[in-house]
Amino acid sequence: MTFPRMNCPRLSTYAALTAALIAVPALADDHMVPTDLTDDASNEALLVQEQLVDSEGDVSGVNVSGVVGVDLYSHFVSYGLDVWAEGNAFSGSETFNPYIEVGLDLGSFSVATGLWGDINDNAVSGLGGDIQEVDWYVGVSTDVDKFSVGVTYQAWMYGGGTEEILDVSLGYDDSEFWGDDDFSISPSLTIHNRIASSLGQEEGTVVVAGAEFAVDALEDAGVSLGVPVAVAAVLDEDYFIAGGDDGFAFFSVGLSAGYSLGEVIGAEYGDWSLNAGVTYYATEDGVYNNPEDDFLVYNVGVSMAF
Repeated sequence: MTFPRMNCPRLSTYAALTAALIAVPALADDHMVPTDLTDDASNEALLVQEQLVDSEGDVSGVNVSGVVGVDLYSHFVSYGLDVWAEGNAFSGSETFNPYIEVGLDLGSFSVATGLWGDINDNAVSGLGGDIQEVDWYVGVSTDVDKFSVGVTYQAWMYGGGTEEILDVSLGYDDSEFWGDDDFSISPSLTIHNRIASSLGQEEGTVVVAGAEFAVDALEDAGVSLGVPVAVAAVLDEDYFIAGGDDGFAFFSVGLSAGYSLGEVIGAEYGDWSLNAGVTYYATEDGVYNNPEDDFLVYNVGVSMAF
């Protein structure tokens, strides 16, 4: 079992990363993930699994894998919220997102934990320097036939407080349905729940349905392509802003590409890969206070899987 990344800062980055929480497409969790949100650098990287050996030399059956990397995003998008109010400027509020995750495949289920950060000079940081946010998460996932089910707890630490999140994810592996290993849709559903906040935010739920149209026709060249699509709804008023509406929240569609550096960097140094993407967001102005209701986001990054 691998731990795929999504392609959006939060939901995109780690939420996807987390214990195969399924390839949730470029969802704005980013506050995607993840991020986050699916095919970002680490989704392209082949995770090298190491088997733990017990004191008698027997294989324990536990597989350990992980990924470390950094992404540059033009916008920090959190489930449709344009956090740094970049709008259509496309540059000026870029953010660096370093991350690390370690996962254990225990056979019948997997466990993963990791850290994700938001680094920029867009505001005075309460954490020190340009570190605006540090998120920690731990998740559990399991496969049932072709379905994947995951639950992830997340603590988003920023602005002098902590926002606590509990995500439930469901995914489906449809690759065999098409009779072609070079194509898949990977439908997914994420139920994103804010369960507590010391920042004065209301508890509530955002539901995100997504798919990742993946094409592996260039796999021999070390290139993978994907078209992530997502649509989301807020189930509670005041979730993103005071007086904010519930109902339709955002729609997103993107193009992501990954390139394996296996021919350049030896396997003894880990599985390195590059990723890049662009995502279009259409957001509901009654839900958010974004400077623009629709905007483009670009991202580039590098990762190393082990």
